[in-house]
Amino acid sequence: MYPYRFTNIHMFVQRVADNIVKYGYTNYVTGTIPEGRDVEQIDAKILERYGIAVSRWARARRVKAGVTGLHYVRHQRFFAMFAHSKGEHDWWQREEWMHEHDVRKHGSRIMDITRKPLVHGGYSISFKRSTQTGRGHVAVRIHSKEYRELKAYYLSLAVRRSKESLENEFKAFPFDAWRGVQEQRWVIFQAVNAARKQAGFELLEANRNVLRKMRIQHKLMLPQFSELSEREAA
Repeated sequence: MYPYRFTNIHMFVQRVADNIVKYGYTNYVTGTIPEGRDVEQIDAKILERYGIAVSRWARARRVKAGVTGLHYVRHQRFFAMFAHSKGEHDWWQREEWMHEHDVRKHGSRIMDITRKPLVHGGYSISFKRSTQTGRGHVAVRIHSKEYRELKAYYLSLAVRRSKESLENEFKAFPFDAWRGVQEQRWVIFQAVNAARKQAGFELLEANRNVLRKMRIQHKLMLPQFSELSEREAA
């Protein structure tokens, strides 16, 4: 079964970052299925319209034939479609604004994740390229709005909670430990310790038990839809 439905935001982010954007699917559109509409019916319509739910062998054959590769993911009522930059497909025309004046007014509806991150569920997913090596990598961070709120929350507890209680708060950090998230969490951690030091309180310990380094690897059941053959075929 093609994996596209996710009730867990962390699984959704892992699917997008590790299995889609990482392999060059950097063009995307997003949408929200309105209340009252049958989400599974919408899913089926999109998957059938674009022939998305195919095996890795069929996907590899399409790439060789010059057809754009596509992916679809949904978290609750929010969905995103991703397209590989190589190839041809009527997706490019169908998913653009219907009228030229809309393109002029709003810009392209199809976004490029290297320029505009995908933001959902408090996460921000982008694709960055090294200025030194030119190599690209997927970057997952806490979106700025949620980050500010989260930092304010931890600082509000800095001199009101015990060392043990605060360390438990960091153990239960609500975002997966992606590299970018770890950096943001460290800034918050340092700010909390700075506030505690100023107040003469015992500082938190920056150990692996408190600040988890390993990201949870969610099991997405992807054996039939590996992108390896697609990379080999490109």
